Amino acid sequence: MPAPRGGGWRDGGLCPFHGDKHPGSFRVHLGTGAFICFACGAKGSDVIAFVQMRDALSFPESLRKIGEEWGLS
Repeated sequence: MPAPRGGGWRDGGLCPFHGDKHPGSFRVHLGTGAFICFACGAKGSDVIAFVQMRDALSFPESLRKIGEEWGLS
């Protein structure tokens, strides 16, 4: 994943993957859902990867959780 530089990348606030106290190191790409934290190194390519990392779930478990939360199942 390329480093965030303009073009859709936005400050995502505090990183949910470590005890972040300084906003600005966590970025989200609004077009793709990709994310990266420059402080702890967490990164992923989409919302599925985000849920997998945040909730320590497998890929299928993440899909089920997203489907339930978004009313798709």
